[in-house]
Amino acid sequence: MDEPESQPIDIGKGRANEPTEQTPLLGSTSTILDDEPIPPPRQLRRKLTAVFLVSLWICILVFIGGGLLAWSYASRASNLALEDMLVFAGPDRIDVRNMTSDGVVWVNVKGRIGLDVGNVGVWKWVIRSLDKVSVELSTVRISAESELVRVDIPPLDIPLSVDPPDDKSWLAEVERDIRVQLTGNRTVLEEFMRETWSQRMLSVHADVNEVRVAWKRIFKNKMENIRTNIRMKVPIGGGPFPSFDNLVFNVSSSPLTITASATVVNPAPDTLSLTVPSLPFTVSTADKLQLASVSTAPIILTHPNITVHISGSVLSIPAAAFPSLSLLVSRYISGQPNALFISSPLLQQLSEIEVEFPAPNPKPQLLRDVTIRDMKIKPFGGLFLASGVVEGKVVLPKGINIDLDVSNVFPDVLIFDGEVPGDDELFQRGTATHQNRLNDSDTQLPPAPPESPLPSPLPSHAFARVRPDDWLPSLSVRIEPPEDDDAGATYFVSAKVVDVPLEVLPGRQKEFSNFVTKVIFSGEGADAGIQGTAAVVASVDGLPVNESGEIVLQGLPFHGTVHVGKRGL
Repeated sequence: MDEPESQPIDIGKGRANEPTEQTPLLGSTSTILDDEPIPPPRQLRRKLTAVFLVSLWICILVFIGGGLLAWSYASRASNLALEDMLVFAGPDRIDVRNMTSDGVVWVNVKGRIGLDVGNVGVWKWVIRSLDKVSVELSTVRISAESELVRVDIPPLDIPLSVDPPDDKSWLAEVERDIRVQLTGNRTVLEEFMRETWSQRMLSVHADVNEVRVAWKRIFKNKMENIRTNIRMKVPIGGGPFPSFDNLVFNVSSSPLTITASATVVNPAPDTLSLTVPSLPFTVSTADKLQLASVSTAPIILTHPNITVHISGSVLSIPAAAFPSLSLLVSRYISGQPNALFISSPLLQQLSEIEVEFPAPNPKPQLLRDVTIRDMKIKPFGGLFLASGVVEGKVVLPKGINIDLDVSNVFPDVLIFDGEVPGDDELFQRGTATHQNRLNDSDTQLPPAPPESPLPSPLPSHAFARVRPDDWLPSLSVRIEPPEDDDAGATYFVSAKVVDVPLEVLPGRQKEFSNFVTKVIFSGEGADAGIQGTAAVVASVDGLPVNESGEIVLQGLPFHGTVHVGKRGL
């Protein structure tokens, strides 16, 4: 009997049997009960959930810690004194946008600004993450001894900087429209400007009731009662404020208009750019006579001087105020400066500013080329009488191109044997007065100028004086001005002299006799020098006087020569 075939033992290392047609489709199921293993997907889900919760908790802790640090440094920055933290450079540019009659000035200011929080060590990244803070200020009051101006500044975004370099390259540019309200106390402003100019130093302090500092509307802080001192050196100054220089002006008729340009020293720092729009001004004399209404062209600040361009017209002048105008004209034609006062309806907080209207240089010579044509001297009883035609040119100063009608002249002449020794003025300086006429047909003239005393001592070679008793009618015609740089409108004036007394000067009979001898025994006669003063009556075309009137210019010096032939005796 055959023994049954022994079954091989499967130890897991043999080759698996190849499936045959006898192999069942479903293998046998083990009946052994073991612990059920955790499927792999559930195990992965649990691990991910744990990692997420731990990460979220860490992020929350980091966010809270970072927020606390940021808050602490924002609070630290906001609590630092402004003068220790705030750095401002400029202003680099100021543009005046608008001005109102109540003293409000709107200006656009450009500058550079930043907050220096210093060296914060390892917390630099915290400060840098803040980037910048928003600062909102209440009205800033700027004062010296008393309040000068109030300034309203819109909110500012100011960048934070950690341990910045010593220069100001790290500052950020800022531009804002600022409202400036001048104090209504004129005296305070004037004293401050005088003190600043004389000391060459601007020294003020700024007070702010409240400053609010915020970071992205998350962290906020408030400072109160802030004061900081501001000192700025004025590049020039000391002594009286400089007058206008290089004054060039033009006055023309119909109506009487004024255009001018003047140069004045610029006291502002070289780094400051400034533009000012056109401003209206009124020009007055010291006794409050308003002479002209003018306006400036827009002003652009330049260094070292500023050129101001002005245009306007002469205001209506009442007859009662004419002495003030006469004084101004008299000083000007005499080569003396005049004090003028400038005010503006847009700067009512400032009183009138005194400026010096410079005298013309060289001194104007209004009467030129004066002579007596066809002069004749004849005896009459115990006197000598002179006749002829007085001729000369009226040359107005440079820039005065007005239309004149010289209707009367009054010469007061010394006659010399030979040329006049020197050009010294013998009589009073030029003066101006005003003569009213009721209408164009009125022939009333002002009184003749008072007789001036003879110069003492008498000039050498002077032997006679010719002075009419009254005004001489004259004719005038406009001609081309002389070819020099000091002439304005020019007029040729002539007046007849008929039998005017020729007064031999005391102690000069010998000089008179010598001159007569020259005329008689010389084949061509003799030349005589003349020197003296004259007065003229002239109407000015376009002068807006309230009454029809004329200007009387007196004491106008002149000198010249006259030829006396044999037929003149």
